[in-house]
Amino acid sequence: MKKNTKISLVSLIAVLSLCGCGGTSSGTTSSAGGNTTSGTTSENGGSGVNSGATSGNGGSSSEVGINILPAVDIDISDENDAEDNVYDGVFGEYIKLYEKAQELSDCSERYVAFAKAEAALLDSAAFVPTTTDGGSYAITHAAFRSLPYSQSGYDSSKLKTAVISKKLVTRAERDEMEVLWNEAKEKDTKYDPAAYLISKGHELDTTYKATFSSIPATLDIHDTSLASDTDYLVQGIDGLVEYDNLGNIKPAIAESWEVDNTKTVYTFHLRNDAKWYRSDGTVYGEVTAQDFVDGFRHMLDTKSGLGDLIKGVVKGAKRYGSGKELNFNKVGMKATDAHTLVITLEKEVPYFLSMLTYSPFAPLNGTFFLNQGGAFGVSEFKTAKGNTATYKYGIKGKPESILYNGAFHCTRMDDTSSIIYEANNGYYNSSAVKIKRIEYVYNDGSNITQLYRDVVDNKYVGIALNDDLLQLAKDDGRFKNNAYVSKTGSTTYFLGYNLYRTCFDAAGTDLDSKKSSDEKNKTQLAMLNKNFRKALSFAFDKRTWNAFSSGNDLADASLRNMYTSPTFVSLEKDVTVDGTTFKSGTTYGELVQHYIDTNYQGTIKCADAQDGTYNPSFAKAYMAQAVNDLTKDNPNFFSTPVKIEIINYSAQESSINQANAYKRQIEEILGSDKVRIEILNTQTLSDFYSASYYANFGNEVCYDLYWGSGWGPDFADPSSYLSTFLYDGEGYMTKVVGLY
Repeated sequence: MKKNTKISLVSLIAVLSLCGCGGTSSGTTSSAGGNTTSGTTSENGGSGVNSGATSGNGGSSSEVGINILPAVDIDISDENDAEDNVYDGVFGEYIKLYEKAQELSDCSERYVAFAKAEAALLDSAAFVPTTTDGGSYAITHAAFRSLPYSQSGYDSSKLKTAVISKKLVTRAERDEMEVLWNEAKEKDTKYDPAAYLISKGHELDTTYKATFSSIPATLDIHDTSLASDTDYLVQGIDGLVEYDNLGNIKPAIAESWEVDNTKTVYTFHLRNDAKWYRSDGTVYGEVTAQDFVDGFRHMLDTKSGLGDLIKGVVKGAKRYGSGKELNFNKVGMKATDAHTLVITLEKEVPYFLSMLTYSPFAPLNGTFFLNQGGAFGVSEFKTAKGNTATYKYGIKGKPESILYNGAFHCTRMDDTSSIIYEANNGYYNSSAVKIKRIEYVYNDGSNITQLYRDVVDNKYVGIALNDDLLQLAKDDGRFKNNAYVSKTGSTTYFLGYNLYRTCFDAAGTDLDSKKSSDEKNKTQLAMLNKNFRKALSFAFDKRTWNAFSSGNDLADASLRNMYTSPTFVSLEKDVTVDGTTFKSGTTYGELVQHYIDTNYQGTIKCADAQDGTYNPSFAKAYMAQAVNDLTKDNPNFFSTPVKIEIINYSAQESSINQANAYKRQIEEILGSDKVRIEILNTQTLSDFYSASYYANFGNEVCYDLYWGSGWGPDFADPSSYLSTFLYDGEGYMTKVVGLY
C-alpha cells in the first residue's frame, strides 16, 4: 500500500524530474509532484450533468434540483461499538457494493461494479478528492519519461534509468520527446531519450541531485506502507519483474515465467547472476528463490498492512496473515530449487503480474535478516522487533542494517544532512543504468527562490513554478524557453473529515486542540451528520485553494474529483448492467460519472482538471438540512458555531494561504455563526507529520479536518484504491478519517 503525503515544497525538488519521466512521488508538494502519469491531463468523465446551479444565493433543496434527506443518526454511546457503528453509518452502502465487485473475475465487469461502489463512496462525503500530482508549470534537467512508466507499484520511483542533462531541457525538446514516446508506445518500438538529448547537444549527468525533508522512518521495505519510505528504499531493491519506460512488464530477477492452464500457478525462473550487496558495496551472497519466499513471509509477519493487498490472491496468505494458520508451508510461495519460484493463487487474478512490482513481493535475504536479530512468525517477529538491544534490521538512518540487490546501495542517510546512493558495480543489468550516484540534500523548503536558482545552476534536477517563481522565470526568460506543464498522475490527494475524533493532544505541540469539552462534542455530532459534511464539501472552492500552490494559470490542471484516477483503467469489452450497455473503451471515470448521475443526481463532475464539487447553492441547501437535523433534539445546537480545527504547516507560505482561503470560503458560504474554522499552525514539519501522516491508527490523528495525504495504486485494478476504505482496520486510509 502506498500512502502519499502532499505538503513540503522542498520535496518537489526531490522528485520533479519524475514528472517528466513518469515517476512516483512521496512527500510531494502542493504544487506538483511526479507520480506515475496516465499520459493525459484530463479525460471526459461522462456527461457531468449537474442539476443545480454552480453558484448563487442558495435556498431550499428543491431550488437547486437535488433531493436532500434527513441524515441517519449514528450511535456512538458505547465506545466498544462506536467505530463500527460510525463505519456502517458512513460507508455501509459502499462496502456492500465493493464486496459484490470483488467477487467478479472478469476485468470489465469488475470495473463497472467498482464504479458503482466508488460513486457510493464519493457520496458518503467522508472525504473530498482534491488534486493529483503534476499539472503545474515546471523546469527540469530530466528527459521526458526515461523512468519506468507505470500507474501502479513502486517501479516508477526507480532512478537507475533517469536521463539527466547538465543544462535545462527546453520545452520544445520535451514536446519532441513526447511525440517520440507516443510513437514508440503505439508501434512497440524502443524509446531512447538519452540518444535524443545527446543529438541536441546535451551533456548527460550521471549524478541525480535532489532534496529531501525527512529520511525514511524504517529501512525495512516489508514493514512500511509509506511512499515517503519506499521511494528511497526501492533504489536498492529489484523484484521478479519491472516496467520499462513504455509501460511494458519486463524480466528483472526473473528471466522468464509461465502460467499453467488454470491461470493460478505461476512459475518463475530466476537469473543466476543477481547478488546481494552490503551498504559498503561488497557482495554478501546470491539472490535465490528462497529470498522471495522469505520476503513474502516477513511481509505477512510485520502486520504493516501490506498483507491486505494479497488477501484472497496468494493461496493461504489470508489464513496465515490472520493467524488462523501458523504453518507458512501452506502458503502458495515455494522455492522448488535455488532459481525456481512457484506462486499459487486462490483464483485467477488478471492483474497479478502488476502486483509483483510492489513491496509484498520484494525479496529478503533470510540469513542476513536473522543475523540482525530478526525472526520469522507473527508472534516471534513481534517479540524480536520489540527487543531493541538485539533487533538491528532496517533501522532508521542506518543503511548498513539492510542488504541491496538492485542498482544502488545506500552509503549515507542522515536526517539533517544527506542521503547518498552509489551504484552497485557488479549489478547484473549495469548496462541499463544511466545514473551512477544519487544525492539527496536536506532542505526545509523555506527559501523557494534559492531552490529555483539552484535548479537553474544544476544543483537539483527540477522544480515546479508557483506564481512567485513563475514571474521570476518570465523575467529571466526561462519560462518561454524551458517551462512546461507536468503530466498529471495516478495518485489522488484528498481532504479528510475526522469522523470519530478521540485524539486532542498532539504530544504537547502547537497542534494541541484548543476546544472545550462541549465544543469537542458538538464538532463530533456535526461531523457524523452527512448533510453537514456535504455542506462543507460543496462549499470548498478547490480551484482557488489550489491556485496558491500551483499558480493561477494552472489552478484547474491538477484538480481531481474522484478517488481512483478517472483514466486508470477502461473497459476491454462491452458490458451490459441493468439495461445499460457500456461500450469497450469506456474509461473508469465515465463509469463512475454514470452512477453519480443515475444514483446521486449528478452532484459531482468526475473528470479531472475542473472543480467538480464546488457548488455554493448545494452547500447552503445541505447546511439548511444539517441545521434541521442537529437542532431536532437540541434547539440551541447552533447558539455558538461548530468549531472545526485544521492543522497547518505554517513554515510554507502557500500552506498559510491555502488554510486562510479555506477558512474564508467555509465561513462566508455556510455562515461564521454556524461554522468556525480554527487553524492550528506549526512551524515544525515533524510535528505536522506526527499528528497526521505518520499516525498508525485513527485514534492517533489529531485534527477535525486535514489535507495532505493521498494514495497511489499498487496494482492495475480499481480495488487498489477502493480497498483502502475497508472496515475493521483493513482499509489503510480509514485512519485519515479517524477510524481503526
